This record gives sequence, C-alpha cells and structure tokens, in this order.
Amino acid sequence: MKSRRGGGGPPFFVLLFFYYFIMQYHDIDKIVSTTHDTVNALLEYKNWPDALALYFRYIQQRKMQGNNQTLSSSRFMMKAMWWGKDRFQKAKNILKEKKLVEDIVKKS
Repeated sequence: MKSRRGGGGPPFFVLLFFYYFIMQYHDIDKIVSTTHDTVNALLEYKNWPDALALYFRYIQQRKMQGNNQTLSSSRFMMKAMWWGKDRFQKAKNILKEKKLVEDIVKKS
C-alpha cells in the first residue's frame, strides 16, 4: 500500500487502528466516541489522523479520570501518545482551532 504522506496525509490503516481501539471495549462506560461533524471538521486538515488520535486520547483520559474535563498536562499526553513536541503541538493546535480542547491555567 502506497503512503499518501507526500500528497495529503497518512494511510488509511490509522483509522482502522482507532476502530479496533474503540471496539476492544465491551463496557459501555469505556466506549470512546465522537460525532460525525467533529470527525468531518478534523478531516479538513493535512494532519487529521494525529488530531483525531489526540482527541480520542483526551476523551479516553477524561473517562478514566471520571471527570467532565481532562486534567492532563501536555507533557503527560505527549508521553502517553509516544509523540515528540512538534507532532503533539501540531495536533493540539488543530483541536484548539476547532475549539475541541483548551488549556486551563491554574493560578497559584
């Protein structure tokens, strides 16, 4: 299978990984999902697979924490995804631009 990276994004197997990742859960409380509109909004970008992966990871982390918002630092999420700073920032900037995530700064 030829990679489409030079022409607009990574191969389709990335999505198959996410479907497997989601479908491995049988407990309804652990299913990670999103809306069709959200996925379509992310598909506009060249780096959409990374943005979608990060978005699902934020949702999964939120569910694991039992909160209605994710309380995770960028450094923690980079380590969880095994990504470098550049790749993480590109994906996170897409999510910020679409207002799917925002940084919360705690003031001491």
